[in-house]
Amino acid sequence: MSGKDADKFEIVDGQLKLKNSVSLNYEEITSVEITITTTDSTGNSFAKDFIFAVANVNESPTALSLSSLRIEDQTAGYIVGQLTVTDEDVGDSFTYTLSGDDAENFEIVNGQLKLKDEVSANFEVKDSYSLTITATDSGGETIASTFTLNVVSTIDLSSLSFSENQEGVVIGNLSVTDDSFTSNINYSLSGEHAEFFEIVNGQLKLKEGVSANFESQNTYNIAITVADDVGSEATINFTLSVTDAADAPTGVSISQAPPPPPPPPPGGEDETITVVVSVVDGQFYFNDELASDFILIEGNTYIFQQNTDDGNEGNALAISTTDGGLSLEELSYVIGGNAGYTQATYEYYLSSFASYFGSFEIHYTVPEDGADVLYFFSNTSEVTGGAVSVQGAYTPPPPPPP
Repeated sequence: MSGKDADKFEIVDGQLKLKNSVSLNYEEITSVEITITTTDSTGNSFAKDFIFAVANVNESPTALSLSSLRIEDQTAGYIVGQLTVTDEDVGDSFTYTLSGDDAENFEIVNGQLKLKDEVSANFEVKDSYSLTITATDSGGETIASTFTLNVVSTIDLSSLSFSENQEGVVIGNLSVTDDSFTSNINYSLSGEHAEFFEIVNGQLKLKEGVSANFESQNTYNIAITVADDVGSEATINFTLSVTDAADAPTGVSISQAPPPPPPPPPGGEDETITVVVSVVDGQFYFNDELASDFILIEGNTYIFQQNTDDGNEGNALAISTTDGGLSLEELSYVIGGNAGYTQATYEYYLSSFASYFGSFEIHYTVPEDGADVLYFFSNTSEVTGGAVSVQGAYTPPPPPPP
């Protein structure tokens, strides 16, 4: 036997075979060539060339990897990473199935693992997810890998709302909360309304000469990307809400109609008042009146009821002493008739399990000598309520002398 591939073969009992230590891989060699020479007892010989084709068979995939193991906190439909299957069969196609404890929250679209569009992670409720991904090639061979995904919050923006009619107003401070990023970071803006904003000294602000008008547009959508000097990068979407402010008068008119009667006194203190909260056209309404027209009385306790059939699902109410600031610590949260819940749990359950619990309440007793104005808005949506006036308890005048 001779030829370029003769060293791979042997003849045993008149049969041509591969040597015991040799196997052929179609992905490496598609044919082999040998020459077999036969010689009879008189010394006469005959040689013939042979070309053998190597038949391709389906090999099993050997590895399944995921480009990232992080899930961004509070980001619905977050794309976790790209799936990669290692398989000797070049150009093979794959289908994927999900299983495991948390598989119901995920889907695979165009080879990318992502949260379902209506699902977002909440670090305070669950800080990691586990699931198994099985890849099946066109020949039915499979490989499975189990992944643990960690919930992280990469970018924190201290406020998600800002006042109208203020050019170049600062919205909030930016910070990176993911410890995997270095201290040498850069921010960039993109998204639908990025042209109106800029980041200066770690603060997100409107560009100089740019102001918002609540009556024209009350929400803005942007994306903020943070990147460090070792290649870590994350992009988070933000929806910013504009706070309505009293606009300056533009004209004067005179009417001969008699003036309306003065409003009734707001009432006394130490009362418990139930306020039915509803959402109409992106605005909070209290007892069917616009929230910004509502009046709070010092000393009274208010029970803000966010029933799910009044448009409150996903629109958790927040109350602050500053426009777009942190929600008051004195608020008490009641879910399904049970007290003692945290603000984060209240917001998460109202967004994800509203129909299950049905009843959501926020209790607040207005302190004496507190803020003259409280701001109402939603931390979980674009809904806003605006500024609400706080007044002292009504004291009736003394009766006239006899």
